[in-house]
Amino acid sequence: MQEYTELSAQAMRGVSETGESPGAAVRFFTGEMVPRGFDAVLRALLESRGLTEAQLVERLEPMRPELKRDSLRRRVSSWLSGRGQPGGREELAQLSFALGLGGEEAGELLASGGEGGFHLREPREAAWLYGLRAGRSWQQTQALIGRLPNVDGPFPADEGDPAVFTRTLSDRLARVRTDEDFLRFYEENLPDFGRLHNTAYRYFLRFLGELTRPGAPCEAPEEEAYSVERAVDTYLRLNMPLSRGTGSYSQLQKAIKRFWPNATAVKNMLARRADVGRKTLLLLYLATEGLDDGAIEESLGWEPASPDELLEEHVWNLNLMLHECGLGRLDPRSPFDWLVLYSLRTGEGGESMSDRLSQVLALLFPEDGQQVDAAGGAP
Repeated sequence: MQEYTELSAQAMRGVSETGESPGAAVRFFTGEMVPRGFDAVLRALLESRGLTEAQLVERLEPMRPELKRDSLRRRVSSWLSGRGQPGGREELAQLSFALGLGGEEAGELLASGGEGGFHLREPREAAWLYGLRAGRSWQQTQALIGRLPNVDGPFPADEGDPAVFTRTLSDRLARVRTDEDFLRFYEENLPDFGRLHNTAYRYFLRFLGELTRPGAPCEAPEEEAYSVERAVDTYLRLNMPLSRGTGSYSQLQKAIKRFWPNATAVKNMLARRADVGRKTLLLLYLATEGLDDGAIEESLGWEPASPDELLEEHVWNLNLMLHECGLGRLDPRSPFDWLVLYSLRTGEGGESMSDRLSQVLALLFPEDGQQVDAAGGAP
């Protein structure tokens, strides 16, 4: 299995040591695991650069002219206190410019928002990465984006190996040194933009098709088998409360619920009105057992792998998929990712991946609405 830092290795050990007990999983998850919170990430970045909170606000102010200074100050304060985090990838990119981050650190900061590092399929994000590497300001980078033709697509179709695309586009961007270089890079590689989006969409269709076809595991009548609503409610909700309000939730609960897909979100992804989300892909993988239940191997007389061996195999498969889609790989210290890792370790009690996740979520989101957090103890 891949190498981890000490704290991440501790989180991985917790996946194995909690075994089949949802209660033990929640006790470890809320008490012993050290989550990678956005507030800790931001404080560490400020400290490493010798910046104060007030200086960060001052640097962000020209990037957010629509916000009054007091509003921006309260916003930054909420990030540092753990009461909230940036609302989207553009705000995380602005933070990267304000902090003067390099490309690698900025990618990690973007990934902390839950949807992976730089998405090079997106012209704006490729421009952000170039701007950070070249020492450009946020305003200069935005002006460069304004010069890009067809920046919102659609882009020319070009079928090929997405893994090759990932390497080659990244390598080409690394050689860009000037704004004119970037403009040539963009025009020469125009067919490649949107490719990772297409890769994620193909995985999405494959997983969702398994859940909505006649004879799907929910055994819906044929006239209902193609209902996205039924598939989402049966396979993706998994005891997650339907309410949109999160005001009464702890930060841990908010981190888990953030970007949780509902039927409307899935329909928008299906219609290509919205990007396929990382959390949605991971939930679909769990719902379909990675499209491989081991039946072929067992029919050939092969011994089933141990739970830890199965976990390692699924982690490898998932990280490969996420890499092909331009999304961040599994992080054992990310609250949602840890729950995914726990769910992947099947084989002892015979329960499905979705069952394991559903059982833990029922404890993390009790019906009485009480907060569950590392500071508040486990049920």
